[in-house]
Amino acid sequence: MKLLILFSLQILALIVSGDCPIGWHTVGDECVKLHTNTHTAEEATSHCEAQNSYLVCPIAAKDDLINFLDDAFELGLQESTWIVNKGRALQRHNGTFRLVTVPLTSSFPFICHLDSNAKKSLTFQQQLLPKNVPFFTSTSQSVIYFHARENADFLPISCPISTQHSANIQWYQNDMRLIDASKGDSSVLFSGATLLLSSTPAISYSSFHCLAKTEFGSIRSSSVLLKPSFIDPFPVFRPPSFPFVHGGIHLPCLAPDHQPKYA
Repeated sequence: MKLLILFSLQILALIVSGDCPIGWHTVGDECVKLHTNTHTAEEATSHCEAQNSYLVCPIAAKDDLINFLDDAFELGLQESTWIVNKGRALQRHNGTFRLVTVPLTSSFPFICHLDSNAKKSLTFQQQLLPKNVPFFTSTSQSVIYFHARENADFLPISCPISTQHSANIQWYQNDMRLIDASKGDSSVLFSGATLLLSSTPAISYSSFHCLAKTEFGSIRSSSVLLKPSFIDPFPVFRPPSFPFVHGGIHLPCLAPDHQPKYA
């Protein structure tokens, strides 16, 4: 009985401490989760509600949320537009994010937030789970652009899990089993929880995700889509350069059509 009371008090302390549940980020007084898969505002609302959460209110914690997204962008999360409400989004412009109006039919990554009751409920549920259930420590990019070429270097894709127990990591390409990182049965290379793919045209427009399993549970990452940075090949020969009368030289840039356009 004493152990039960002590355990209950520990859970209560966590609930009232203000800490967010595992997988959610503390932004001001809010608990938010970034979803890098793109959806319309209506679809995003349904996804948030399925997690007992809501699209984040951009006014309540606007400055904190902008600072959080700025930091995430600098750390490599390159999504530049996030749906935060129906018809509203935070969009990166001139080095920071600002609140803008977007069409309801547009698809972008989105941000969910927990209200106080959902936060308490989820925290309580997580404390009842075994300690060794794996969880993700960061959100994966939804799209990675790469230079597709033969005899290329390797392109790393990470499976950022955390667990106190040994995890079996499985990789999937286009939802088909690709590699089991616990076995040496594939020509695809891996380093820890990172998949190393040869940056050849063969992987263009393929999606990849990982599945991490322990004896206590499993977790699936969101899919990342690989897109070639250059749509057309580079020209084999460069045209002649032209010297200027007053010095200098004109070297035409013959970069092929590329994506994204702002790169």
